[in-house]
Amino acid sequence: MMNKKELISFYSEFSRQFDEKIGSLTLYDASYTDLVNRAPRKQTLLDLACGPGNVSAFIKKQVPDIQVTCVDLSPRMLEIARCKIPDAKFYESDILDINIPLDNYDIIVCGFGLPYINANDVRLVAQQIIGQGTNLPRARW
Repeated sequence: MMNKKELISFYSEFSRQFDEKIGSLTLYDASYTDLVNRAPRKQTLLDLACGPGNVSAFIKKQVPDIQVTCVDLSPRMLEIARCKIPDAKFYESDILDINIPLDNYDIIVCGFGLPYINANDVRLVAQQIIGQGTNLPRARW
């Protein structure tokens, strides 16, 4: 597994190629649509490890008025995401140590960040978000 510095370097260097490959995927569209349809409120979205912003852009097309917050380690990925969702808020931050103003998010996604963290880290991320006042049902971990 790559360390944080290696991840930032890799995804910054290959951000355009990653966007080209991932941007054409429709494999997860039904899951994202289902997630949005099941959300009781659809005013705010937090996209952790957003990469080039494809998940947020897809959801924004479904819910044009949703307020989007994107978080990623790679500044180049955030640049690409900013082009797709210019009215979103962007933060360069590690999802394991979230250093952003957290709010009550209606929808939270982490489409491509989970492969880089272990089960205990998933719990940590969830606790950080829920502990910061996010109004989500508490899952049993």
